[in-house]
Amino acid sequence: MTPTTSVVIPTTLRPDVRNAIQSARAQADDKVTVEVIVVIDRHESEIDASALGLVDGADDVLFGDRRGAASARNQGVRAASGDNVAFLDDDDIWLPGKLAAQLAALEEHDVDIVASQVRQRQSGASDLSVPVPATCYRPGQNVEDYLFRQRRPSIDRSSLFTSTLLVNSTVARMVDWDAGLKRHQDWDWLIRAARAGYRIWQVPEPLVVLNTGSSGSISASPDWRSSIEWATRWRGVWDDRTLVDFLLAQTMRYALNARSWHGTRTVAREALSLRTVPSLGPVLIALAGAMPRGLLERVMLRSGVEVSDSRGVS
Repeated sequence: MTPTTSVVIPTTLRPDVRNAIQSARAQADDKVTVEVIVVIDRHESEIDASALGLVDGADDVLFGDRRGAASARNQGVRAASGDNVAFLDDDDIWLPGKLAAQLAALEEHDVDIVASQVRQRQSGASDLSVPVPATCYRPGQNVEDYLFRQRRPSIDRSSLFTSTLLVNSTVARMVDWDAGLKRHQDWDWLIRAARAGYRIWQVPEPLVVLNTGSSGSISASPDWRSSIEWATRWRGVWDDRTLVDFLLAQTMRYALNARSWHGTRTVAREALSLRTVPSLGPVLIALAGAMPRGLLERVMLRSGVEVSDSRGVS
């Protein structure tokens, strides 16, 4: 029998969720069977019946009661009946053949988790970036070293995106998303999964269109406190060179973006206490925090934009 892939889409009913569902449903063919599970992270009683039209096409619609995206993903995984689970954010879309390519990689490389490259698009724009990341994850690497060590100040930096993940259903149930985290939930999940011994492969092909700067995205908030709290959990576990690069590229950038002098001093003290010189790339990324986020995203995307053709793919 054809293995089924359960697609878990958490949403607050942003209008783009309709496109996300359609792109997941379009993956089905004679070799790919799809189950689409949408988890609406709101109370059922507060949703107008007409708004539920946005999730037409889903096989199952659940309600997350405002517990956040991580909790919604866990809820979707528990309801999934597929042999594999794939995650898709409600403002992203999958390109044709995404699941077929990843299911083939899952079997060929004997791994547990398959990611892919993406093309990025500024919300509301039509142009797509070049395929990113430029360098894919190599099996056996520490995920945190791949993501954060010597991080490049460009759009093609090392990345593993949630909307690209295809996961063996056993792994999806064994490794919960940490609903207590306000930031870095995707990185946290991947790092814990890899440290538990589950193997990751990244397909060197763009299979997802990732929207940046979408309204309502938690990743748009410069929450340096949640970021430093998460980072310090890994002190003594990660290599100090990786941790100091993370603190500069992520947490210091958030503090500067928030115009928080207290945050800047707090992050600087934590980084200095490691007695490790950060790499140049993370320092430059930190300094970019002085730029408004929207301007920064436009500059980075412009550095690697390709104009899309009539099918929406360059």
